[in-house]
Amino acid sequence: MYELINKLARKAKYSKQIPLFNKVITQMYYEPGVSRIRDKDVDYVVVGGNKFYSHEQLWCVTQPDWNQWLSGVRETDICLDIGADIGGITIPLAKRCKEVTAVEPVWFKELERNISLNKLSNVRVLPIALTRSRTKSIEVKFGSKIRTVAGWSLLDILANTGPVDFLKMDIEGAEWSIPLYPEILTIRELRIEFHRRRGHKEDITNLEEWKDWLECNGYEVILDRDLHNEISILFSGIDYMRASKRH
Repeated sequence: MYELINKLARKAKYSKQIPLFNKVITQMYYEPGVSRIRDKDVDYVVVGGNKFYSHEQLWCVTQPDWNQWLSGVRETDICLDIGADIGGITIPLAKRCKEVTAVEPVWFKELERNISLNKLSNVRVLPIALTRSRTKSIEVKFGSKIRTVAGWSLLDILANTGPVDFLKMDIEGAEWSIPLYPEILTIRELRIEFHRRRGHKEDITNLEEWKDWLECNGYEVILDRDLHNEISILFSGIDYMRASKRH
């Protein structure tokens, strides 16, 4: 019986189309090491000394390896976090550097609440989407929410922030829309997730192009293949790149 419920839960949990069935699954489903809470039952949760309001995107707070993402950051760094979500990387990053600009098109209000909760004054939020070229409006969906925001290219963002020392980027496949701009080479540390899209075999070749380009321009590049081994409708896997400028 448990195995049956386990399979049903993995396929149907969080489905809004069948709330009664979902309620039954929630009551019967058990997964060791995983706790489920209702937003209204807690004020906030603390992860690694960082505070976050309970939210449907809370999983992104517990998933990152902060030592991996934040390795190489300095107290004097000006940082750019593209794909900030509710602050899973933004908040611990802001506690280690001078200043962070956080780009988030969907959950920016929730991000701002978490920034305030942690009493941080060195984070600026840009409620925009990363696009290949600047556009007045683009519809972005993530999780349960859809927002229409302005779209900026990476060059637009860098023109707004000024010189950046540290770039973190996790934008669910949109990274493939970024050309290999020379301006990227002014950034000392790069931390990027590359999402391999189903039906896009060129993503493997393009990732190697990124790696070769950075290495030819003075970076030491570490590439972790299948970091999350993600299986989803959109992606067949995730590769994680750490690139540090050689001195």
